[in-house]
Amino acid sequence: MKKVFTAVLSACIFGIPVVSAASLPAKLQAALLIKILSEDSSIPKQAKGTVKIGILGGNFSDFQSEFNQMKEKGVKIQGLDFDTKQISSSAEEIKTVNVVLLLTDGNLTAVTAATQAAKTLSVAGADSAESMVKNGASVGLALDGGKPKLLVNITSLSKEGHELTPSILQLCTILK
Repeated sequence: MKKVFTAVLSACIFGIPVVSAASLPAKLQAALLIKILSEDSSIPKQAKGTVKIGILGGNFSDFQSEFNQMKEKGVKIQGLDFDTKQISSSAEEIKTVNVVLLLTDGNLTAVTAATQAAKTLSVAGADSAESMVKNGASVGLALDGGKPKLLVNITSLSKEGHELTPSILQLCTILK
């Protein structure tokens, strides 16, 4: 997993172009999400034993396969196991997970209201990640001149009850 995350960061730092966030393989997006979660100091308190990742939109089976491969290799999030499940944008389903990976921007206002109420981290992994972060998602992977860029909406992150470490924040573009 470190190699995959290093490849993503190298692309950010050294300017390797990426066509679109959607063209990033599920493997890279999954590895990036695991790294972000490993840098969220509130995850151990909120997860209560197992980090629950809800996937909203996109190709769930691709992401589930990648997360399952990571689990088989013994990957953990801050020493915790993790599970994934496909969810809808309903507040009831969002309450059942610690993290929502947004692969669609449909119904973003309702989703971010629910994530803030449930103290669930919202991570945008869709083509419209930058817009989604500006409009309430906490974390996103966007493009800037064809290069991937990590975005963080500090206000949303705080409202969702999450705090990223300074080491990951140094790699992000901060939005307030």
